[in-house]
Amino acid sequence: MGRERAHASSGQRRQKRSHDPQIQEEEVSPPSPPPRELRPRHRPGKEPAGSSSQARPPRQAPYMMPSMAVPPPSRANPSRRGIAWDFCPRTPPRLQVEYPQDQRQYPRCPKLHRPQILTEFTVSMGRNYFKQTVALTDACKEDVYKYEKAENLERRFWCQLHQDFYSSVVMRKGKAPIVPCKYVDWDYFERMNDPFFNQAIAKCKEFGLYDIMGFRYDWNEEILAQFHSSLYYDARQVAFFWTTEGVKG
Repeated sequence: MGRERAHASSGQRRQKRSHDPQIQEEEVSPPSPPPRELRPRHRPGKEPAGSSSQARPPRQAPYMMPSMAVPPPSRANPSRRGIAWDFCPRTPPRLQVEYPQDQRQYPRCPKLHRPQILTEFTVSMGRNYFKQTVALTDACKEDVYKYEKAENLERRFWCQLHQDFYSSVVMRKGKAPIVPCKYVDWDYFERMNDPFFNQAIAKCKEFGLYDIMGFRYDWNEEILAQFHSSLYYDARQVAFFWTTEGVKG
């Protein structure tokens, strides 16, 4: 049986298929998957600038109201009491600068200058209180006005502490660290004749702020420097004491 099968298999020769380039078999391509819908990369209303997507109107918050026309500027009414009358009813309509009889008159305007040395007395070594908060706080706790004025100091200072603070803190850079007086030059803004400034000026007149905002009365830096150098708070009497040109106040 085996030989017969071997002869039968040997009688049938294998034939090799020749490749003909002119005959091409049709290749069966696999079925393409269904198109997938792509999600947008940005959320609605968050498209980057210059994108090719259709421009959408910007979203507005529900509390935003459309802009309204600016009302015309109101005119000042001198007979009308402004809103400041309810808070300060005793305020005069205009600032009054008066000098009472008990006010001391000085022959010259006090100006900033460094402490002078009295040659008839021994010069004592001063102390620098700049950025010495603890030392200055402890020194200010002592009531220096229970003693008489020191004779070895010039008339502006009551004791050595006042002179040291004046020379080391106030006159450290040659100029007192005092902010100059600020005021509004209404004449300058009125000459501009700007509608926005005119409206603001009318509102200040309506609320009674026109005079006090344009009030200019420069304070004396030397008097303020003496006040800060000599100020003392008495907790027992609940009172403040200071000196002005050597006079205790």
